Amino acid sequence: MTTKPDDADAPDPQASPDYEVGYGKPPVGTRFQPGRSGNPRGRPRGGGAKSGVGILTADELLRRELYRTVTVRENGKAVKLPVFAAIIRANVQAAAKGSRLHLKALMDPLRATEARHSAMQGALLEQALDTKELWKKRQEEHAARNLLPPQPPLPHPDDINVDVRRGVVQIDGPTTEAERAVLENTLRQRDLLIHDYQTAIASLADFPDPALADEVRAAEAEIAGINATLPQRYRRTL
Repeated sequence: MTTKPDDADAPDPQASPDYEVGYGKPPVGTRFQPGRSGNPRGRPRGGGAKSGVGILTADELLRRELYRTVTVRENGKAVKLPVFAAIIRANVQAAAKGSRLHLKALMDPLRATEARHSAMQGALLEQALDTKELWKKRQEEHAARNLLPPQPPLPHPDDINVDVRRGVVQIDGPTTEAERAVLENTLRQRDLLIHDYQTAIASLADFPDPALADEVRAAEAEIAGINATLPQRYRRTL
């Protein structure tokens, strides 16, 4: 047994000869039918933007356009540059010719960039000094309590070189576990070579041997080559 909605038997207003087609009153033949999709085939593939840009935010669109490569003429030659580089060069050339407007357009962002860079360098310098000071205190605490030396962090505080006068921080050593593993393996190989070298030197003192002397010279060259690849703090002289 089937049931019908209460208005199923209600007369269709469009069936009336007085029904007027207009806004909100579509013709009977073009109305959506109950239970049938108005778009039976669905959305076609690739129905988005045809330009290849797609739906982008203003920032994304600006970044894409500024990094797009263009060809410009410079000293009679065609040079490929990102758009933003071409804009900067054009402003520099105009400013060099005396344009105050272009000079201001360059100097304002330059001052802002320099200020950000200075702030970042200051923060990095402070962090480096704090790291070195904290490491020194940890070592002193372990020594005072007769504990084993603490596990050094990465980068090793002794590998952080700070030039306070110039405000420059330089890391001269491994910064990741993988780099530390490579360094430790290289140091082990170097130290084994040094041990063999010292043993050979002692043997030469008691029993001069031209072949052994050649091996000693080869070992010296190999050890020097390894030391040359190491940060200054990790080198060992013979």
